[in-house]
Formats: sequence, structure tokens, C-alpha cells
Amino acid sequence: MQRVLVCTIAVALAASASGQTHGTKQVKGLTYCIKHDIPTISVIGYHSVRTRDKLVLVHDWDPLSIACDERSPNRLADDSKFYPTSIHTMRGIVTFCPRCNADYWHCRGSSRRLTDADVHQITALATRQSQFCAPILHIFAVSSPKAAVIGGHEQRVGDIFTDIVLAKRHGKWAVEYPVSAHKVVAIGRSDL
Repeated sequence: MQRVLVCTIAVALAASASGQTHGTKQVKGLTYCIKHDIPTISVIGYHSVRTRDKLVLVHDWDPLSIACDERSPNRLADDSKFYPTSIHTMRGIVTFCPRCNADYWHCRGSSRRLTDADVHQITALATRQSQFCAPILHIFAVSSPKAAVIGGHEQRVGDIFTDIVLAKRHGKWAVEYPVSAHKVVAIGRSDL
């Protein structure tokens, strides 16, 4: 029994480390998200270290992330980010379903509700940023008292989408992390 558990954990970690997703299907040579029936997208991003000599495994500590992961099979994995961090240092292609990614963050922020007044202030602040691409695609609470806004387009190669993180201070929303732009470099590719 113990050997089976160890083997199961090893296979799961290897699949996670290799970036495999199990919620995809192939349609006319393109990789589609099974849940949303749309092609996955690929953008330039950053991964945790994956070399022949070193592998850094990254997993979210929040217990809610497990339930949210199950609902969002093709989200941007914990070992990948749009921007570099102290853990995510290797530049490369990251592939995900944008709707799974939004579903994941909506799920993670579900305990933190944004009021209508919050959404109005967030919308006004995000759209005033000159680099922010319209239309707004998603607004969701990230952590208390922060929210993320994603705007632009993410359906075709060459599309640009942007994100911005805002924080509420003394009753007003302010920019926490400035607008970051991402260009879709591939659609429906699982071999990148």
C-alpha cells in the first residue's frame, strides 16, 4: 500500500513538473480546454527552475487552492508566472486556458466579495491607465484588500491582454502593481 502511494505521488509530481495538463483534448491538431471547449493560449512568461540538475517544485499553500485547482484544470500552473519572481526565474513559454485561469482566481477570491462601488472604482482606475487594454475581461478579488483586472483580447496569435493589481487603502483603490502586457504567441499548442 505504501509503495503504491509513493509511486502515485511520484507520478503526480513528475506530471506537475513537466507541465502536463489532463483537462485537454486535441481538435484538428489544436489543444483545447475540455472544460471551456476553447483552445489554450501561450505567452512569454517565467517558470521555476527546471534543469537536468535542479527542479524547483512550486505549490500554493492556501488550502482553498486544491478545490479551485479541481475546477480549473488548465489554469496557469503555480510553477509559472507572467512576470519574474525570486522563484520564477526562467523565461519561456507558458500555456494555459484563460477562462480556467480566471475561474481559479474567482474561486480563490470567493470569500472576498467586491461591492458594486469597488467594481466601479476598480473599472475607472484600470481604464485610466494608458497601457491598459480594453475591454475589461475579468475583475476578481485576489487577497484582502487586493483585486486584479485583466483586459484586452486573448483569442488569436498576436492578441494583447493586460493585467493590473489594485489595492484598497483608506477606502480608495490604488495601483499596487502597474499594468503588465502579454502577447499571445500561440494558440492550441501543447508542444511548447
